[in-house]
Amino acid sequence: MFLACSGEGKVTVIRPGSALDIAYQADFDEQIFATPAFAGGLMYLRTDHHLYAFGTNNQGSRK
Repeated sequence: MFLACSGEGKVTVIRPGSALDIAYQADFDEQIFATPAFAGGLMYLRTDHHLYAFGTNNQGSRK
C-alpha cells in the first residue's frame, strides 16, 4: 500500500498495481504537513491540532 497525505488534510491509500486502485480516502479537515510514522504496529498521523494512531485488532480489521 502507498499512503499519500495532502496539505489540505486529505489522506489517500493506494494499492500497488498497473492501474490506479484507491483503497481508502479520508478528509481530516485539518492541514497535514508531517510525515506519517510507524511504530509498534501502529501508524501515527499528526494534523495541525491532533495526533491519530491507527492499527488493526487481532482479527486484522481496522480499529
